[in-house]
Amino acid sequence: MDYEASLDRAMEDVPDIGGDEERLQIPDPQPQKDGAFTRVTNLDEIADVLSRDTEHLHRFIQRELGTSGKLENGRGRYDGTFSQTDLSAAIDAYVDEYVLC
Repeated sequence: MDYEASLDRAMEDVPDIGGDEERLQIPDPQPQKDGAFTRVTNLDEIADVLSRDTEHLHRFIQRELGTSGKLENGRGRYDGTFSQTDLSAAIDAYVDEYVLC
């Protein structure tokens, strides 16, 4: 038996692996406007899904948004007004840098 025939036979025996196309389901950030601040109420949940430390994610978001902030009880508070799109972009950048291989 030649190599190509052996390879074809082996590939026929390999089971198909089913599942979702996208394995990582990151929750959308839930921003709340609070005067001069924007709070992300589900920052702890996002960090948990990513299997990362909430403080690390919080500091990265601060850098990406170019602002200061505070982390309290799993919620991030950032100085300034930021949309859900801004926060999602920062979280996506975090995922690209620290989560995905």
